[in-house]
Amino acid sequence: SPQQARENAQAGRIRLSGQEISQISEAASRHLTSLDA
Repeated sequence: SPQQARENAQAGRIRLSGQEISQISEAASRHLTSLDA
C-alpha cells in the first residue's frame, strides 16, 4: 500500500541518519584521540 511504502522510506531515512551519526562519532573519537596523543 502507499502508506506502507511511505513508512518503509521513512524507516530507511532513520536508518541512514543513524549510520551517519555512527560514522561522525567514530571520526570525532579518532580526532580527540589524536589530540590527546
